[in-house]
Amino acid sequence: MPFRSNRWLQVDIIVFVILWGLLALYPVHVFDWWMENILNLLAIIGFVIGYRYFKFNNLAYTLIMIFVLLHTVGAHYAYGLTPLDRFMHHVFDFKRNQYDRVVHFAFGLLLGYPAVEVLTGVTGLRKGWSYLLVPWLLLGFAAIYEIGEMYVVFVAPAEKGDMFLGAQGDKWDAQHDMEVTLYGAIITMLWLWLYRRNSKKV
Repeated sequence: MPFRSNRWLQVDIIVFVILWGLLALYPVHVFDWWMENILNLLAIIGFVIGYRYFKFNNLAYTLIMIFVLLHTVGAHYAYGLTPLDRFMHHVFDFKRNQYDRVVHFAFGLLLGYPAVEVLTGVTGLRKGWSYLLVPWLLLGFAAIYEIGEMYVVFVAPAEKGDMFLGAQGDKWDAQHDMEVTLYGAIITMLWLWLYRRNSKKV
């Protein structure tokens, strides 16, 4: 469907631009805001350039938009001061802020379906095989992100690097972040497999 005829995608973009613009106002830490949004901006540029070559369906675009907005909310609050964290501290008495884990989990949960579309649409891979490969593909991307965070800490001033890393004293922070990404992707693949299986029975 040409972009000018795709009302769903147009509304998605309008909503995204408005919310992203609001979240860009007065972030808790300007340095962290820009560091967290570099990948967002690169991804958006990639989707714009690639639209003429590969189009996701509208559900996939919406899931991608939701994930980017979740990440942008974290960037606005420097990931440690989100309202959700304050709520979870109050209800569950957590010892650390958990919003970063929520976003890592959402990376697997929300981007699993778009990843299936890419694998089946670009490579011609059968959907059954894509359900097996996508969790490991997203786990790999999660590992690349953690490695990128490591290099940012190496080159950034100590205080800003530690704030961007957000390990909160947890020596297993990177491993736990990758772990919840894998869990989110597996949940989505199981749901897609069950949905496809039940659809065939109808």
